[in-house]
Amino acid sequence: QFEQAATIQWAHTGKYLNARPHTTFDPLFHAGTYQIQEASAMFLEFILTHSVDLNQPLVVLDLCAAPGGKSTHLASLLSSDSLLVCNEVMKPRANILADNLTKWGTMNTIVTNNDPKDFIRLSGLFDVIIIDAPATNSYLAKCAVVAASEFILPTRLDILSMRGVFSAIELIEKFKKSEKKNYQILPTMVESRNKSQGLISADLNSRYGE
Repeated sequence: QFEQAATIQWAHTGKYLNARPHTTFDPLFHAGTYQIQEASAMFLEFILTHSVDLNQPLVVLDLCAAPGGKSTHLASLLSSDSLLVCNEVMKPRANILADNLTKWGTMNTIVTNNDPKDFIRLSGLFDVIIIDAPATNSYLAKCAVVAASEFILPTRLDILSMRGVFSAIELIEKFKKSEKKNYQILPTMVESRNKSQGLISADLNSRYGE
């Protein structure tokens, strides 16, 4: 069914499936041939290809990586000279993450089971930090500020979550006043009739320009 499936426009190897495959007894899945995730999550590929040079060696931190769909996608995008650190704070989920990345078979991937604040000691190491967490959780955002120049903030496109994004950006600015920073706000689970979208756009423009 993979060969005949429609390609996802923003993910060059992604395919739309009519039904979720039964992976439990599928040797192709356990051999790391494919991974399953929502098409919207694969939009990360579009963000990265338009913000960093994926042909260059990069050090990337996926701070909230379990269960691993996003991390396996990242591993496929990065060059062989890059390093991908996949972190999960909860031990049981970290084990699942490690299992999925082992199946994927890349050699430049590390799985960690750390509190986000532990990465503050690695200041200057990461080129990109990806935080896939509720935007209102400023603790995660604060602990993840470790001298990256690119910040990707997945969030719901509504007033409450965008306020959380603004708070995260303010924390980043506070800790990194003198450095150039780029932000990618990645809307997820966007409703087609989101009445707050106009207000959010106006607020973004007033804060950061067109």
